[in-house]
Amino acid sequence: MVLGIYVGITPAHAEGDDRSFSFPGSAWNSTGNLSPFERGNVISQTYAEQGVKVWSLTDSLSLIPYVSGSVTADTKGYDWNNKLVGTGGLKLQQDFANGIIALRVGYAYEYRFKSGIDRDGLVGRLEYWFGWSLDDERRFPGSSWGVVGFLSPLEKGNLVAAAYVQQGYVAYRNPDIALVPFIEATVSTDTKDYDWNNYVRGAAGVKAAVTVCSCDIGVAYAYEKRFQGSSRDGVMFFVRFWFGWNPKSGG
Repeated sequence: MVLGIYVGITPAHAEGDDRSFSFPGSAWNSTGNLSPFERGNVISQTYAEQGVKVWSLTDSLSLIPYVSGSVTADTKGYDWNNKLVGTGGLKLQQDFANGIIALRVGYAYEYRFKSGIDRDGLVGRLEYWFGWSLDDERRFPGSSWGVVGFLSPLEKGNLVAAAYVQQGYVAYRNPDIALVPFIEATVSTDTKDYDWNNYVRGAAGVKAAVTVCSCDIGVAYAYEKRFQGSSRDGVMFFVRFWFGWNPKSGG
């Protein structure tokens, strides 16, 4: 199942000497019961990535070698939700004022904790992330991400495509926290017709955006339709955080 993608956004260019190296990186975690089809199953995914910006065609287009690692676990012990993945590769990243588009190619190793199966192989994907506010007072925050590619060495030859969009309204805000009702939608499909990768899901809920931890804590009511015919609805909760960094050298 495609749990989600948080793309680290770093400054489009370093101040001063643009020829300097920079070291963009990010880390995130998503924890919760994320699908009505897995009631009572809490899934947690942690991801970290470190890159080195070695070449810039323009101030906003960069070539970045990177290494990344992720750990996923759940409370019901599904094999595909309990894994360790490590990847090394290259990404070509185009930065925008409010998001990025990136093309990645790499070599990945994946190990499944429950079955003991492991595999390595080439992976690649095209991805985007954009965030926005519909007014100058930032009362209507929204975001969207999408990905298409070969994501797992254990699903060799399986092309996965997924997209997500969320639109919120800031009902209350102080310097430490914002209370945000939201609606969101996710769609996912693949070429091997795995049931868990072929669905559309809509949800409406409320989240607390906490400044001190760069995290969202929320609850929502979701409806999910699998393309093979079944559907289910239910309450889901989530805790998500993200942070990024981009130190420089040679500036």
